[in-house]
Amino acid sequence: MQGMVPDCFKKGRRITRAGFSLAVVLLFLGLLELAGRLAVPATSSDPARLGENQLVSDPELGWALPASSTLLWLGQRVTTNSLGLRGHEPRAEADFREDAPAVAGTAGPSSPTPWRILVTGDSTVFGHGVPDRQTMPQNLENLLREDLFVDVQNGGVPGYTCVQSRRLVHRISQSFPPDLLLVYSMHSDRRVALSQDQIFLGTGLGILGQTGTLRLAQWLAYRLRSSGNWPTTPVERYESCLRRMWREQEARGGQTGFILPIVREDLLIGMASLAPETGAVGTRLADYRQAMIRVARDTDSILVDLPACFRAKNLSDSVLMLDEVHLNGAGQAMAAEAIKTALEQHGLF
Repeated sequence: MQGMVPDCFKKGRRITRAGFSLAVVLLFLGLLELAGRLAVPATSSDPARLGENQLVSDPELGWALPASSTLLWLGQRVTTNSLGLRGHEPRAEADFREDAPAVAGTAGPSSPTPWRILVTGDSTVFGHGVPDRQTMPQNLENLLREDLFVDVQNGGVPGYTCVQSRRLVHRISQSFPPDLLLVYSMHSDRRVALSQDQIFLGTGLGILGQTGTLRLAQWLAYRLRSSGNWPTTPVERYESCLRRMWREQEARGGQTGFILPIVREDLLIGMASLAPETGAVGTRLADYRQAMIRVARDTDSILVDLPACFRAKNLSDSVLMLDEVHLNGAGQAMAAEAIKTALEQHGLF
């Protein structure tokens, strides 16, 4: 009959429309890829965001300390070991006294392996602005080795969030399985996103993370977080990360301790008279501290309350702090003493 269109022509028109739609989508994706490549440089070729070549790019962690190297950080000489951690090499049996006493039944004269402690966190644990001998982990080892068969390693890396620290612990535990994991992660999780965080956003995506489209997506995610003053790690994800670190450490047969970080304001006035924090619920320092306290309580883990320990000494911030969050040499030593006291009170030795 007249006016009827054969089925073959209808099918052809449908194919033509589908092909046109596909071409439009591919063109859009191609333009998006080109825009991403032109607008956002590849993170691996942006050393300025990796500490001016002091840190190295890492496909899993975003950035890391170079292994077996000597660096200059804020005028201080920084030595790294073969694990990519600041400080000495993991110790062998010959490095310890044969008559060292046992620790909680896990190490001592009858054990060929020292009791291993890994302190993980960001630039405060790393020892921002202090020499190798004055870092918190090194001070802690010096205190504990007076009585114990122990090896303390420094797992602090500048800028690391809880997620990055957890991944580092997993990697390090293949060669240095810690009997005790001490977690000092908070400042880098709570701070507003920085440009360096774009590097970590692409980890886990492999080669896809270097495509222009995903580089553009990472940049947009960073811009949204920074412009909205959002924390790098939402408090719910932060708490989940702490719990996961505890579970993974328990699966390794080890124990976990959590260290409440200190800030300068803790030493300016007492917590009882401290004015309520401003900001939305879930973004405040108190919210992150409460998250760590909950995890420590729920898992029956060690909790080192550094703010309380420091205030009890009744010393000013100028004596213990370099800036708002970083401890100077005296502060690092006092933190190590507080950790040792907490370990004793928890009955670890």
